[in-house]
Amino acid sequence: MLKTPPVSDIDLFSEGCLSDPYDSYEILRVLGPVVFLSCCNAFALTRYQVAKQALEDHDAFSAAKGVTLNAVMDSYQVGVTIQASDPPEHDRLRRVLHSALMAERLSILESKIDVIADQTVKSLVQQEQFDAISDLARAVTQNAIYDLLGLPQTGRHRLAAFTDAHFNAYGPLTNTIEKTARERVNNGLAAMQKGQSLLGYFINRLEPGSVGAAIKDAVTQGVITDFEADKLLSTLIVASVDTTVHSIGNAIYCLATHRDQWEMLRANPSLVPAAYNEALRFDSPSQIIARTTKRAFVVDGYSLPVDAKVAILFGSANHDEAVFDNSRDFRIDRPMSRPLSFGSGVHACIGQRLARRLGRAVIAALVRHARLIVLSEPPERQLNSVLRGFSKLPIKTVSVDAILPPRLACPLPATMATP
Repeated sequence: MLKTPPVSDIDLFSEGCLSDPYDSYEILRVLGPVVFLSCCNAFALTRYQVAKQALEDHDAFSAAKGVTLNAVMDSYQVGVTIQASDPPEHDRLRRVLHSALMAERLSILESKIDVIADQTVKSLVQQEQFDAISDLARAVTQNAIYDLLGLPQTGRHRLAAFTDAHFNAYGPLTNTIEKTARERVNNGLAAMQKGQSLLGYFINRLEPGSVGAAIKDAVTQGVITDFEADKLLSTLIVASVDTTVHSIGNAIYCLATHRDQWEMLRANPSLVPAAYNEALRFDSPSQIIARTTKRAFVVDGYSLPVDAKVAILFGSANHDEAVFDNSRDFRIDRPMSRPLSFGSGVHACIGQRLARRLGRAVIAALVRHARLIVLSEPPERQLNSVLRGFSKLPIKTVSVDAILPPRLACPLPATMATP
């Protein structure tokens, strides 16, 4: 007999949940793999296998009706963006991106990333104190990705606020969420409208030979329209940087607050890829994405009606105890897993190769140059409808060349080891 999904009034978009959603995720997973959330009028997929199934089955779970939790933002994306499309239309647009992101271009950039990350980290470690977001994660990521896209240097700093607004606009606008959550979404939608001229400024000034220029070349070749090219470029500019920035920031936070894992990593630097992968699982930079059912569907015995909005909870799925034992523990020696942080299936993040390379390069550089990394002050969360990360992450380091001060040799308080 088919089961009706349980209902929960947990507001995942409240300031409390955005600050720390993991207790709420655990409650939802216990309720079931499918839970109707009154806060956003959507069916949440809470566990790993059902979330992965929805991401990979575009015939049942469509992105073509929008990937956000409000109709306004969906209307901006449907029919014009790669993320809000299904095959075969999605495949046509993705081929253009694959061609532009050819291996040769990525290889040239990747050869520079290790050097840039090493130089940046070495300088910051010598300073002893720095903001791991603005000084490190954003500085390295933004320069690498925007150089690859061919964006002019002038004005790049203005894109961070625009990107944050873009992802805030993915949230719900129901009356059942906190007032501040609705304001966050409405402010994001307003900023999206005002920011179109900023995107146009960059799109009209692309560096020849860049990925951005290659996408524009596809227009002259008759592969896509000029409108489609601009939408592809807008998507890359907006979506490519902040998820990577937060993945790196979250990884640094995890290592700075889990002394035993940092020491393990220093003793065995070959664990760098595993450390970044575990950070992706432990505190995903992207927490949620939406789909719509194309037909009545059964998920793990629970019935979903046709045309139902579905919220895929990356953060919850990545803590599913059926897949990740002791999931609330940050363990860099955990067997290499496949967290859903970069998606799965045809819509999997096309830039994840570069994101992983950047994350690993920064962590490896920290291991080379820092004997110890700790928080110098409490960090500041950047509350966002979709993204999870920090606006400020103050870090204190001790160089490998320095003598470790006794006051930094004590273990960290247990309270600092939570996501």
